[in-house]
Amino acid sequence: MTDPSARGVLRRLAALPAVVAAAAIVVMAAVSLVDIVGRSLFGLAVHGTYEIIRICLCASIFFGLVVATMERAHITVDVIDQLAGETGIRRLKQLARLCFLVFLAMLIYAGWRQSQDVMAFGDVTDDLRLSKLVFWSPILTGLCLAAIAAVADLLHPERN
Repeated sequence: MTDPSARGVLRRLAALPAVVAAAAIVVMAAVSLVDIVGRSLFGLAVHGTYEIIRICLCASIFFGLVVATMERAHITVDVIDQLAGETGIRRLKQLARLCFLVFLAMLIYAGWRQSQDVMAFGDVTDDLRLSKLVFWSPILTGLCLAAIAAVADLLHPERN
């Protein structure tokens, strides 16, 4: 039975980045397989394989970042934990969360500026002639969703 409450809706929405990242990985694998088999057996390549894989790679990485942020699954090094004590560790984790949020904000700003250049100059991919915004869309969407998750994490450090 599904949870109709707002919390249940949020839980289902939170699963969406994981689904997008997983689907992108499946598409990358499938396109690669079809391209390799087509080249090997029939001498036929999938047109735009490289670009399709790059788009999917952007989606898998940046939507995966959202999942890692929501799950607090970032790589951590606990060298200082022995010395800092419980209060110190909490403060360090909050500082790390804040630094991560600032870093995400800088990436979003830089990515937004790059995407504006793509729009201004009309940059397109070589093979499929798609706007290069197809790369920036999953990157910026993933970064913005990761920033939202980072803000929620910063505001609710007692979670977990």
